[in-house]
Amino acid sequence: MKNPAISTIVIGILACAGAVQARQNGTPDNLGTPAPAAAPAQPAATPAAGKPQLVFDEMAHEFGKIADTNVVEAEFKFTNKGDAPLVFQLPLKASCGCTAGNPRSPKNPNVDQAEFAPGESGFIHAPFRSMSMTHI
Repeated sequence: MKNPAISTIVIGILACAGAVQARQNGTPDNLGTPAPAAAPAQPAATPAAGKPQLVFDEMAHEFGKIADTNVVEAEFKFTNKGDAPLVFQLPLKASCGCTAGNPRSPKNPNVDQAEFAPGESGFIHAPFRSMSMTHI
């Protein structure tokens, strides 16, 4: 049986990433920050001129069956496929209160990085502490 808390952490991480994308598209980010002025809609496959485009290699990770006391980890790799810098507002916060890692670069994997140039790749390291999720 799959642990629903694991799905929650994936959704939380993607919500953080969505907040970055949403702010670029003029949509509120659900973190209490007003949205910038809306820009004309663009097809998802084609980045808008002068806009970042956050593209994840994989949108989910299956941890499998884990004990309540285990800590498991995953990395969600992404690339800025747009033609403007991708800027994260650090620290990332998951709307559900789950653990959310900050973005980092393979060039310096031990230091949080808020900005990624066009074409630059990075990852979000996501630890999941199953014991802490049993009280939700």
